[in-house]
Amino acid sequence: MWRERTLVCLQEKIVAILPDSVALCDCKALKSAAFKIHVACYTQTGASVCDLGLGDWATIYGIIDKHDLFTDPEGRVQMLAVAQICVESQHDGPIKDILNKIINILQ
Repeated sequence: MWRERTLVCLQEKIVAILPDSVALCDCKALKSAAFKIHVACYTQTGASVCDLGLGDWATIYGIIDKHDLFTDPEGRVQMLAVAQICVESQHDGPIKDILNKIINILQ
């Protein structure tokens, strides 16, 4: 359910900001906006990555582009924002511990 709702959210929000033509595209601004949209969609009420179990987090980690996560400055900001949102909603336990480690690494 999380994956499906996230994909719909991303499609709806990103399509809404696409320029009418390639000539009008500010690709850098579009990329920046898309990274911010990902944070909002990943953590949306009712279908938040924050509510997934540890196994789901491991599956997601196996899928994501490690360059975006660790090397790309916007990717790091995106991951940090998601981790900060999620750590606030977690009870003490392994997921919260992992999120705190991620936050410490990315800050």
